[in-house]
Amino acid sequence: MRSEIGATYGPLVIAASGVAAAVAITAGEEEGGILALVLAHPIERGRLVLAKAGAVVAVVAIVAVGTLIGLLAGVAVAGGGISFAHLSAMALQLAFFGFAIGAVALALAALTGRKAVAAGGAGAFAVLGFLINGFAPLVDGLEWLKYLSPFYYYSGHDPLTNGLDVGGLVVLGAATVVFTVVAVEGLRRRDLRA
Repeated sequence: MRSEIGATYGPLVIAASGVAAAVAITAGEEEGGILALVLAHPIERGRLVLAKAGAVVAVVAIVAVGTLIGLLAGVAVAGGGISFAHLSAMALQLAFFGFAIGAVALALAALTGRKAVAAGGAGAFAVLGFLINGFAPLVDGLEWLKYLSPFYYYSGHDPLTNGLDVGGLVVLGAATVVFTVVAVEGLRRRDLRA
């Protein structure tokens, strides 16, 4: 469960969900001409981005809750002795990981208005974080790089074994807020007439 769902499939699916949602409702709408129509109404750009960030949070939360339900069902059927608290901790850490990756995509989409840039950039950020988290501890002198990876704050504490990592949640939550602020300011400052 730890190696398949916790380390691979869970982060992959939740990151993809967050990125896809963020890109579709920002850069996707801009490239499709929908965003200009929406902004023709009296709505402030920052408020619009925050509403879209809320939609990304909802998508990621749904995936995290679905993952928790699947994990609970798997443990109930197969046995395994993993407590509800530890499964919930993993799902919550996973959700915050998804929020952070989704916020990166939202920021890139708001700054550029391009789906490919937002999806590719956020995807590259996630993959690079995965590689750094996995390989940096193996190289003397580079172990500190793991602290730059969102994967470290999601799984470095091993929530299935140790429960909730409040410090990891704080870092991922702070990253989500920072990238959301970047998205708000990015869309506010961009000229969308072109």
